[in-house]
Amino acid sequence: MPTLRLLTTLVAATLLSGAALAQTPVPEDARPAPLATPAAAPSPAPSTSDTTVDPTTGTSVTQTVVANAPIPDTEENRAKFGGPLSNAGKRTPTRGN
Repeated sequence: MPTLRLLTTLVAATLLSGAALAQTPVPEDARPAPLATPAAAPSPAPSTSDTTVDPTTGTSVTQTVVANAPIPDTEENRAKFGGPLSNAGKRTPTRGN
């Protein structure tokens, strides 16, 4: 039985390597240019927006970062943002922080 398993594994590996070798590589000139890495923000505000223009193509990209800080569970916030979505959260009273 181990010989049969070994031969089956060998055949599978051969077939997979043949399929991998049959693929044509992408030429260097057809690959997209790498994008510039954005600089890391020290500590973002709750919501920041930044517009960047790519000098090679002239396209502009607007990036918006939103910080998802926890919202205290108070009566005012439940009225403003709606109640909890979980089944247990809907059945509990407000607690604040």
